[in-house]
Amino acid sequence: MYVPVRDMITPWRNDEELSKVQRQLFTGRREGEPDEREEACKLVAVWRIRGHLPHAIDATASLTEATLIDERGTLSNVAMRHLYVGAFCRFVTGLLDDDKRLHRDARRGPRRQRLSMFERAKQLKLPASLVDLRHQATHEELPSMPALRQYVKQALDWIWNDFWRHQCPPNYTMRKTTNAKDLRSEVEHYHKVAVTDIGLHGEPALNDESAKTCLNLVRLCKGDEVILNELSMIMIEWGFMVQDSSFNDLGKPIDDTFLLWDPLIKKLCTHQQPFFKALTDQMSIQLALPSGPMDISLDRYREVITMWLEHLLATKQYVPIIKRAKYDINHILSTCVNCQNYWLVQLARRIIAAPGYEATKKNYRVRVENAVPHLAAGPNPGTLLSTNMGMGDSAEGRVGKTKVNKEELYPGFWQPCNPKLWRPGIHEM
Repeated sequence: MYVPVRDMITPWRNDEELSKVQRQLFTGRREGEPDEREEACKLVAVWRIRGHLPHAIDATASLTEATLIDERGTLSNVAMRHLYVGAFCRFVTGLLDDDKRLHRDARRGPRRQRLSMFERAKQLKLPASLVDLRHQATHEELPSMPALRQYVKQALDWIWNDFWRHQCPPNYTMRKTTNAKDLRSEVEHYHKVAVTDIGLHGEPALNDESAKTCLNLVRLCKGDEVILNELSMIMIEWGFMVQDSSFNDLGKPIDDTFLLWDPLIKKLCTHQQPFFKALTDQMSIQLALPSGPMDISLDRYREVITMWLEHLLATKQYVPIIKRAKYDINHILSTCVNCQNYWLVQLARRIIAAPGYEATKKNYRVRVENAVPHLAAGPNPGTLLSTNMGMGDSAEGRVGKTKVNKEELYPGFWQPCNPKLWRPGIHEM
């Protein structure tokens, strides 16, 4: 039987031209690679004029071009945030708000129904945190620069896995990265076997098995920013750098946790200098993100993350690492003053009170002292979780319990700043 072949109009001349742009857009992210992203963005601009440009290619070029402008540092902080937000919102909206899906009603039969963005994201396995950030950028205050940078990288990774890697020829090996399962396995192994000893200078030292795990993580990271960010996100989950705890543990120190994880952090920072910035960026992002309808001053997870950031940025043992990594303390202080929630203000005040960085802290001292912290991040309109919050009889009320519907979760789902909600079931605060 004859099967008609449907011609497809594309703005690129041939597959070789598409493969060239693909290679150029995703190279230059590791040291030693030629950076040809700007040339790729110019060619995609020509493709836009020709028409029939897939949304994934358009979004990749827009997000990449915003990243290039950010790296040049030619725009102010506010202008750069607006540029990131514009490219990011076009990516999410163009991907999810495209058409109406066929829905079968029990009484009316098949009919067309417009799905919500979060329902469409669930179909595409798009992390709902990206949709939530789009809502925050559109209807609330502009997200901070660290959050925008991280989520733009996450969006580019998702586009790669969903679109670009399917355009590769069979023998194409570009962008070979470490599997997140390997990273998680090594972190879990370190957590099980890590027994710290006291070294010659009174500092915690690793046993042989822990040291071997550290070297395995260094080998897996390869100096790749994407892998370092992935490793950072794994390490700050509940059960690792943030030990399992509850509302009743508020105010308790975490000195034992510092002793357990400091050797690994220092080893990674020594062999992978960008890791320090990746780790502190991920922590500051967790503090800046919405946490659901709760008083965030009662959030033990945020409290522990704040303790970790203070430990990393305001103690003498990390001063050499900060200098080697060329970390600018202005980076975290600008995040704190631009997103004045309870824990970010607490962190800024502790950094200001600590010795060092006097020239930088002088620019923020007055703003930090006059900051009025927000005690509630407000309800997260992006969550698909079914929540029942019990309120007390007092004027301030109290946080009750949160019920999480297991059926509504899917791989890559939005991970709120309070990771107790990552676990299906009922959690009593």
